[in-house]
Amino acid sequence: MASAQTGLDPQIMGLGPVQAVTNALSKAEVAISDVNVFELNEAFAAQALGVIRNLASEHGVSAESILQKATLMVVLLLWVTL
Repeated sequence: MASAQTGLDPQIMGLGPVQAVTNALSKAEVAISDVNVFELNEAFAAQALGVIRNLASEHGVSAESILQKATLMVVLLLWVTL
């Protein structure tokens, strides 16, 4: 288990979880595919969608593979907006 925090330029601050997740994965020495559940505690579906898409791109996995492991709240928010 690992944790991480990060700061970004205010213009893209909504994507902060991307770097934080990447840092935590590195600390834990695990791949994103090793994670069973993602809880992206973001208030807005657009932000969660951006985080999922950027994580997928950075880690060479599909956005769908991350979405399938996301908590129900994120899935519901994104389902409404897709």
